Amino acid sequence: MSYSQNIMDFYYPVARLQDLEAATKEGKPLAAVLLGKPLVIYKIQGEVVVADDRCPHRGETLSAGAVNEAGLQCPYHGLQFAHLGACTRIPAHPQVQNLKRFDLCSYPAVESHGLLWTSLGAGAFYELGFGRESESQRLVVAPPVNVNASAGRQVEGFMDISHLPFVHRTTFSDCTAEAMPPYKVESFDGGFGFEYSSSLGNYPFDHPSPKDFAWRRAYRIHAPFVAILDIYFPDGLFTIFNCACPVSEEQCVWFYPIRFDESLRLGSDTDVNAFSQKVQMDDLAVVERQRPRYIDLTSDSEQSFGADMASTAYRKILRNLGLVKA
Repeated sequence: MSYSQNIMDFYYPVARLQDLEAATKEGKPLAAVLLGKPLVIYKIQGEVVVADDRCPHRGETLSAGAVNEAGLQCPYHGLQFAHLGACTRIPAHPQVQNLKRFDLCSYPAVESHGLLWTSLGAGAFYELGFGRESESQRLVVAPPVNVNASAGRQVEGFMDISHLPFVHRTTFSDCTAEAMPPYKVESFDGGFGFEYSSSLGNYPFDHPSPKDFAWRRAYRIHAPFVAILDIYFPDGLFTIFNCACPVSEEQCVWFYPIRFDESLRLGSDTDVNAFSQKVQMDDLAVVERQRPRYIDLTSDSEQSFGADMASTAYRKILRNLGLVKA
């Protein structure tokens, strides 16, 4: 499988920071796959290293190894890898000093929104803000979800507005209005935005909305696989930072950081994650049934209607990146 340089230059999430911290305490690295490339992730003296998950000696999987104060140790012959994936020790030959040919190929590591991001290319990292961030808000990062569908399918499903009364009818309250309001798509560098208001609620099923309340939802889509949604509750702002890590043409990992005003009184992090996962499972069931498992950008076999303006704009951006599948 090959990918264009255009898509390799973007940054993608590959792990939750809290999972990396937990693994480090247990003396273990993390494994990830990005655009078909297996990666190992480890932490040494506060520095996060993302590198190829393959020992240059005999090809062992390094994510099966161990992490200690000196860095990452290969489980096969004990080679030690430290900052930036540099090989620092070969136990069979402790006297050898020039170990550069055993260095790992490493990649940038950026921490943002409770996630670790990396790129296989040479692009720059651009911070994508939640919008309004303040000390009165809380960040909760749900566990990542493995999806048997492409990153494009997942992100397109997240921004779809007309599925709510069908897919989430028993999850959200007041989720019955089927007719969708008109909206406009406004482009910006690297993406587009749109918003609409409707009676479709965002409270849990047993919590009705205030009478005649209009729920405003504002989306910001950043190519290729990030969608940020601001939901304006009656008593505060709730923002979802939906982002997908493309594993292969038919698989992705779904990351789901949320930032919200404490005035919403949503309970503990566990409570927030439980409801988020219920919403995600609703969507997951649909996206994994779609065929093909990716968006075929060369085919007209999928027709669109008016409420799909955002989806149509999204597919245009993906085509402009040179993608034929997303």
